[in-house]
Amino acid sequence: MNLSSRDVQAFLVLAKQKNFTQAASMCHLSQPAFSALIRAMEQTVGLKLFDRSTRHVVLTREGERFLQSAERLAAEFAACERAMRDTAQLAQGHVSVALLPSLAAGWLPEVLKVYTARHPGVLLGVLDVLSEPCIAAVAN
Repeated sequence: MNLSSRDVQAFLVLAKQKNFTQAASMCHLSQPAFSALIRAMEQTVGLKLFDRSTRHVVLTREGERFLQSAERLAAEFAACERAMRDTAQLAQGHVSVALLPSLAAGWLPEVLKVYTARHPGVLLGVLDVLSEPCIAAVAN
């Protein structure tokens, strides 16, 4: 089974809107393309997720069950995107700094204080080592 985040999002929008035309518009798709996407999704999962009529759309019992999973999936997708964006912007992650012991005690504490204030989600590792172990430590 290969559902994409787009499939899950389309399902959630249709479940909320209960109208193919409105849901298609919200997903920036034509109504026929949106209908085809939902139909393909139902074929992928092997279940009818919506009961359709000319006036309204309602979730089937299977669709109601899938809705709970789809909401969790959408939340996980969003959390994953946020985590990747935060990592890319150094809002979270891990930074290792290695330097000679004689330098570690001088100016470094103030620099680290400023850095951690600006990037509270970044875990800093400070290693005071000699030159050869220093290169290996930062590489790891």
